[in-house]
Amino acid sequence: MYFFICCRHTLRVHFVSDAQFHTDVEEDGGSRITGYFHSPAMLVSATQPLNFDELMRIFNDKVEQFTQRGSGNVLSNTIKLSMIYVTFLPLGGGSSYIPTPKFIAKKRAVVNVKSHGTDYFCWAILAALCPVCRNANQLSSYVCHRDAIDCSELLFLVHPSQIKIFERNNPLIAIHCLALNDKKDSYSILYLSPHMHRCPHKISLLLLHDPAGSDRKHYVWIKMSRASSLSKYAHAHARHVCMSCLQSFTSSRVLHEHERYCLMHEPQQCIYPSRDEAKLAFTRRQYQFLYDFYLVANFECFLGTSDDVPTFLLHIVSIR
Repeated sequence: MYFFICCRHTLRVHFVSDAQFHTDVEEDGGSRITGYFHSPAMLVSATQPLNFDELMRIFNDKVEQFTQRGSGNVLSNTIKLSMIYVTFLPLGGGSSYIPTPKFIAKKRAVVNVKSHGTDYFCWAILAALCPVCRNANQLSSYVCHRDAIDCSELLFLVHPSQIKIFERNNPLIAIHCLALNDKKDSYSILYLSPHMHRCPHKISLLLLHDPAGSDRKHYVWIKMSRASSLSKYAHAHARHVCMSCLQSFTSSRVLHEHERYCLMHEPQQCIYPSRDEAKLAFTRRQYQFLYDFYLVANFECFLGTSDDVPTFLLHIVSIR
């Protein structure tokens, strides 16, 4: 049984219980004793419900341990059950949600689910698996699908190094993760699944960093139908993007031919030179000739009288 709490922030919750025990001893007519129990701290939010079945299992285990220490102790009743909670601010005091940068948002190429918890990686995956036409950025659009993926072994906050664990538990999903470089419209590839071309579900994620400089991070889903629009080198009608080098192509045939050679290398983004940097000029002439001087013989001659010897012109030209 799950219990949802409607709140904007994640709460750190733990429970304290006072229970009364008695012993059935005929000599002294029985005795009563009070036991005090508390649960470990749990994170609860609108996206991470409180699991009451797990809570009951924890208290039952503690009661069993308590009765094993005594002689004939039997639980009579629960006197009090209290819930203590405080606001939990992960990642340096703030929600994990980061707005999409304007130059990316205007291209409408990503879906940024407004999750204020630590499980934003899961919601980015669900946005790709269960796309919706309306309210795509709203968390409520994906809550009903939260059991569609297995995130049991992930440690939140999810680092890109944990994506391999997620793929192992979800073998039908392959992840491609990018991050923004310091230079605008430039990206680096954080992770490229080796199973990208064999899995039926290929999901590209973009890891956003807090522009204010804090340690907050947030995953968003990149729509593959508009992935080419993220690159400033993409053509207007390009729809086929290489996952390894981020180049876009106008047909799947050209992309397939390209991938045969591109996937032989590590993932990297191809960056083309600008107009000024695209000009090549040879300026070091000393590397062009073997010697410092060369001879030029001009075989034209000035003819004088028949007794004169033709005069040849000889030029010594320095190349330095």
